[in-house]
Amino acid sequence: MSCNRLLVFLLLTFVWGVASAAVEEKGIANAWEKKPKALEALDARLKELESGATDVESAIKQYQAAVANVASIEKELADKRRIYEPASSVVTTLEERLTKAKVARERARQDAVAPLLAKLDALRKQRDEMVREMFRTQPKMKEISEQIASLENMLYGSVGHRASSIKTKVAAVDVENGIVVLNAGTDQGVKKNYEFKVSRGDTFVATVNIIHVEDGFSAGRIGTRANEVLSGDTAQHILDIKTELAGVDKDVKLGDTVQHIPDISTKVAAVDVENGIVVLNAGSEQGVKTNYEFTVFRGDTYVATVNIIHVEERSAAGRIVTAAKDVLLGDKAWTRLP
Repeated sequence: MSCNRLLVFLLLTFVWGVASAAVEEKGIANAWEKKPKALEALDARLKELESGATDVESAIKQYQAAVANVASIEKELADKRRIYEPASSVVTTLEERLTKAKVARERARQDAVAPLLAKLDALRKQRDEMVREMFRTQPKMKEISEQIASLENMLYGSVGHRASSIKTKVAAVDVENGIVVLNAGTDQGVKKNYEFKVSRGDTFVATVNIIHVEDGFSAGRIGTRANEVLSGDTAQHILDIKTELAGVDKDVKLGDTVQHIPDISTKVAAVDVENGIVVLNAGSEQGVKTNYEFTVFRGDTYVATVNIIHVEERSAAGRIVTAAKDVLLGDKAWTRLP
């Protein structure tokens, strides 16, 4: 009985062992079948980790490069500061000096300009006073001119009927420029600077100073004028009349009836276009007097006639009486026409 039981026990133990072995073998087989999949998952994870490590390594390298770049820039900046900081200080100093120099320059300009402005203002006031004085004296000048014309009319008219070596007629009149053309020239003995008395009947009209002579005609500038000169008026050489007067009255001398104006040649120094005033480079030292008339020329071209209203030692100011052109600085001026 005991042997049977032992046999049964051994049999059962063997069966259990076989069964357990079978089960374990099956589990091992199943586990072995799952191994490739686990390994593949593990490989994939390892690859992910390797890729992440590569990215981290790249990022670390970029960071290290950035740190190195910052350090390099900081070093360069420090070097530049050591070099340029002194220059910056110099520039700042120069800018301050320039600002002070500009202020000093402006003050100097004001100090220099102020007297000039004051002088200019005084000259303007003097000019305005001269112009006002000129207009105040115009009526008196006109009255004196009329008296002269009346006396010349009485004087010249009284002997105008007497014979004269040069006697002619007015051929043409340029009223704008005050020029008269006579029907007598070199063939009649007319010369430049001869002076003619123009009359209409027994009435004195004007005096004419000859400025240009040709064969058969001559041209002259109107001097003293009592009336408008017209074509057909009679013109007689004034010197002949004065010679006849000297023969009639021994107390009358040549030159007594006509003011003697010296031959003065100069240039225009300044022009006041607005007020019609001309300043000449000649004054009392050169013999200039008030009421002298200067003829202004540019080359051989007549420009204007100027009547002197104020005289200084070396300069004179005159009013433009007639003008064919604008008077310019440097134009020539004569008391006698060239």
